[in-house]
Amino acid sequence: MPVQMMISFLASLVLTLSSTGQIKQPNPQRPLRITGTYSNMYYNSEGGDVIGDEVRIVNTRRGYQGVLQISEGAPEQLVIVDVKVAGTNVSFSIPDSSPYAGTFDGKVENGILTGEFHFKTGGADKVELKRGKSYWD
Repeated sequence: MPVQMMISFLASLVLTLSSTGQIKQPNPQRPLRITGTYSNMYYNSEGGDVIGDEVRIVNTRRGYQGVLQISEGAPEQLVIVDVKVAGTNVSFSIPDSSPYAGTFDGKVENGILTGEFHFKTGGADKVELKRGKSYWD
């Protein structure tokens, strides 16, 4: 079989299979998954402390909400926040009732939430939180 006929045959075979659904075409419109648990929390056996940050983002009727927990030795109480999502960008405000009051601005890429906490006390903290199980699971 001449090369040109072989190429033509293979091209028609691929077109036929893809039109019947037997070959899956990539979906460039697939929406980014923002929801999930993002954490860098760990147990420090030297001091017996739990260290890190954890954010769980869920979708609700009102839009996205999150549960935030920060730990610098002893885990703080959970804080519920309204999460703003624009493309891959994620942001939320931490209420004044939290010792970590302020804001968070970040981005979700490849299952990692990277960003920065800006605390009303003047401090800031850059974080990289990987999507996965909660520290508490």
